[in-house]
Amino acid sequence: MLSGLLLWLIIVGAVFGGGGFYAYKQGLIFAKDRGGTDSTGAPGGVRDTTRLAARDTTRQAGDTSHTANLPPPPPPAPAAPAPGTPGRLVLQNVPTGARISIEGQPVRGTELDLTPGVHRLTVRAAGYQTYERQVIITPGEIYNVRLDMQTSEDEGGPCDRFGPAYNQDNLCFDTRPLPLSTTVIPVAQDAAVFPRQAILLIRVSRNGTTMEARVFVPSNVETFNNEALDMARNLRWNPAQKNGEPTEAWVQWPFQPVRQ
Repeated sequence: MLSGLLLWLIIVGAVFGGGGFYAYKQGLIFAKDRGGTDSTGAPGGVRDTTRLAARDTTRQAGDTSHTANLPPPPPPAPAAPAPGTPGRLVLQNVPTGARISIEGQPVRGTELDLTPGVHRLTVRAAGYQTYERQVIITPGEIYNVRLDMQTSEDEGGPCDRFGPAYNQDNLCFDTRPLPLSTTVIPVAQDAAVFPRQAILLIRVSRNGTTMEARVFVPSNVETFNNEALDMARNLRWNPAQKNGEPTEAWVQWPFQPVRQ
């Protein structure tokens, strides 16, 4: 009887043992239900969704802290100026007393606001050759021009020598020199010939002294011319002015005879 019971247990164990292993391999026991539940009875889809949501939340929190360390975005670029906005011409290395013109029109200063486009710049200065060039002005932009003016090749500049074109367009001075005293020369009552006036050409320094004097329109009496030259050499002057500053200048000045 014991041998029969033992035989029966072996047979049952073999049947259930092989079937159980087969069921385990097929995922029928202790396995997640593909449609919904796992071995704990909890819906598999819900549990997986919860884990993914928690993982995504953690990842987003990490991404936020990484973004917080990034530099702020650059400011937007300034808007381009309107087409008609003036540009600025800045002149450098301009000689003292230079006369500047744009399109032939005199201008003051070395920083000029000009309409956009091409302009003709002309600069004249005593002792230098005339400087001319075209400048292109862009709306809202600054155009710098450094002058490299060449010295005049002749004996002097247009303001060093007196001639027909001297001080043309007020190139050399704005106001001429003026003597600080009258230029009247007394003539004796018994003079045989009463002299006409003499006009002298005089070069006046920026300090108001006579640098050079010569007869430009002579009197009919030679002695009167000499007296006029003597007076001119000792005259004191208010010097010529250019752009508000004293400057050397030539001037024609009459010397009048008067009877004592």
